[in-house]
Amino acid sequence: MARVSNARSGHIEQWVVPAARELLIQEACKDVPTKQLDEIAFIEMGQSPDGNSVNSDGAGTPFIGGPADLGIEFPASSRWTTTPTKLCKPDDIIVCVRATIGEPRWSDGIYCLGRGVAGVRPKDGKIDRKFLFRIIQANERLLFEKGTGTTFKTITKDHLSQIEVPILSPETQKMNGWKVIQKLVPIFLQHQNYLTF
Repeated sequence: MARVSNARSGHIEQWVVPAARELLIQEACKDVPTKQLDEIAFIEMGQSPDGNSVNSDGAGTPFIGGPADLGIEFPASSRWTTTPTKLCKPDDIIVCVRATIGEPRWSDGIYCLGRGVAGVRPKDGKIDRKFLFRIIQANERLLFEKGTGTTFKTITKDHLSQIEVPILSPETQKMNGWKVIQKLVPIFLQHQNYLTF
């Protein structure tokens, strides 16, 4: 039973989730103008604080150095720094830029951003944060392909800036997710042998 469950989870991760993200991009960008991410959002690239200031005693600001400090949805940092460099705010989008490239998470507080992550924040209320989160998430594979490096792949601010964001009304941005769900139904049905016991 466990092996079947693992196979199902792997199939969802490999085929269904990427399909959902691609459908989101296709649906959102269809016949609408787009702008690059840096035109509609602030991008704060992380910077490592003084190593001597990093501690596990809870002194200072929670520190996110990279993917290891991120949980499933929010940061899961176990380190702090008394000399914070770059900061993110609550509800910012945290994006991995090193090793595990492109995976976004939500910020639930103020964190110091290390060089393995970047913070993204809409410049105004015209871009729905959840919609922007999905757009970044849908570009995960593209960002990973742009990464350079031998030991760990890394992307730059320029790579993040080049993400194309559809310029839609706030109402349409919120509705877009439902359209994607509707398009996903045939995909789930096609692969139902993998999705159910």
